[in-house]
Amino acid sequence: MWRAIEKLFPLKAMAALLGGVVFECQERQGLTSGSIFQWRVKRAGSGVDRRLYLGLKVLADGSVRLGGAGPPTCYINFVLETARRIRDDLDECIAALEAEERQKAIEATSPEGTETAPAADGEDPA
Repeated sequence: MWRAIEKLFPLKAMAALLGGVVFECQERQGLTSGSIFQWRVKRAGSGVDRRLYLGLKVLADGSVRLGGAGPPTCYINFVLETARRIRDDLDECIAALEAEERQKAIEATSPEGTETAPAADGEDPA
């Protein structure tokens, strides 16, 4: 029986889920009023077996109440190296969003039919 449970919930995942929260950021609201997103630092184990994880608590925009219970809150935990990759991925996504917003602003302020592309180096834009 324990083997079946261990296959469903590997020890690392269980330790991270059951570990204590040592720091948490402010909850951020998603697009809907009931959705949340929160980063948390969790500690599992003790002594030389102590591990720290970056955890994410999520109540998604599309969550549905089942029966009388509230919508499901999901948790996912990451080791430090993965957390660093996530940070880099998020920075890339933010940069892409900012570039799209800048382009949208340029298009909104440009008269119809006017070129919006920058001039090549050394060329006179006129």
